[in-house]
Amino acid sequence: MNSVLSGLLSLSLAFATGGFSQTYTTRFPLAENPISEGGKWINGGAVGLDWTNVSTTPGLAIGHEGGTVDYTDATALLSGTWGMDQSAMATVYTVNQNDACYEEVELRLRSSLAAHSATGYEISEKCSTTSGAYLIIVRWNGPVGDFTILKELDGAAYGIRNGDSVRATIIGSVITAYINGVEQAQAEDTTFKTGSPGMGFNLHGCTGTNGNYGFTSFTASASPPTGIRTGETRLPDGFALGQNYPNPFNPVTTIRYQLPQRSHVTLNVFNPTGELVATLVHETQEPGAHVVKFDGASLSSGIYFYRIQTGTFEQTKKLLLLR
Repeated sequence: MNSVLSGLLSLSLAFATGGFSQTYTTRFPLAENPISEGGKWINGGAVGLDWTNVSTTPGLAIGHEGGTVDYTDATALLSGTWGMDQSAMATVYTVNQNDACYEEVELRLRSSLAAHSATGYEISEKCSTTSGAYLIIVRWNGPVGDFTILKELDGAAYGIRNGDSVRATIIGSVITAYINGVEQAQAEDTTFKTGSPGMGFNLHGCTGTNGNYGFTSFTASASPPTGIRTGETRLPDGFALGQNYPNPFNPVTTIRYQLPQRSHVTLNVFNPTGELVATLVHETQEPGAHVVKFDGASLSSGIYFYRIQTGTFEQTKKLLLLR
C-alpha cells in the first residue's frame, strides 16, 4: 500500500482494558469502479448481481443505479466480520438538487450481500432542502424490491446540504439516525444480528445525475456494547444511560442502561418543574445491561426527564409522552 493510501485509510483492531474497537475510515483516494480499496469492499453489482456498484474518483464516492429500474440501489459493504453494534458516518456531497430526482445517500448497518440477496438495514436521506426531503430507515429482506420501511419522516427538517454529516448507529435492536450530530429518528428491529456496515446510493425519476451526489468521506466502527467478552459474559467498561425507545411514546417506553460494576441504582422520572412522578429503580444491581419499562398512562402529554444515579455516575435524559 502506498503512503497516500495508507495515510487516508485505516483498518484497526484496538484492544484495551475496556474492550475492542473495529474502525475503517476512508476519503476515497483512488479512482476505482467498483470501489475496492485493496479488497476492503464488496459491491451490489459484482456480488449481489441484482443491484449496482459504487465507484470512486479521488475524494468522492458515487453510485451507478440507472434511475429507470427501481430498488437496484448502488451498494458497497465493508468486507470481513464486524461486531454486532455498529456505527457508520459520512460527509455528503450534493449539487444541483432537483426534487424531481430522488437522489438518496444511504448508510448501511448489519448488511450482507450474496447472489440475488441483500439483507440488513438502510438509513437514507433524500438530497433536498425543501418539503420534499425525507429520512427513512429500511430493512432489506433479501430479494431485490423486498424491503420493509421501519421509519419514515418527511419535510424540510430532514433535508441535507452539501458538506452535511450523516450518521447511523445500531445498538442492540435500536437503530438511530443523525444529521450533523443531532438525533433525528429511531426504529427498533430484531431481524438481523450480523453483517457489515457500508454505504449506498439510490436514483429514481432522473437519469445521468449520479455525479451530483455521493460521499466525500466515510467512517465505520463496531464494538461490543461498551464492553468486552469474557467467555459468554459481556462486561460493560463504563456507566451508560440510553435514550428511551420509542420516543415520543404512548404510553409505554423502554429505558436501557449499563453498569460496569455492582452498584446501587436509582432511576427516577421527573416532570418539567422537577417534581418526582415515578421511581423505576431503587436497588443494588449487578454489572451488565439492564432494561426497565416506564408506563406513563396516568400522566398527561408533555416532556419529562429521567435520571439515573449511582455512587459515582449521574445522567439525565428527556422523553416525550404524546397521548
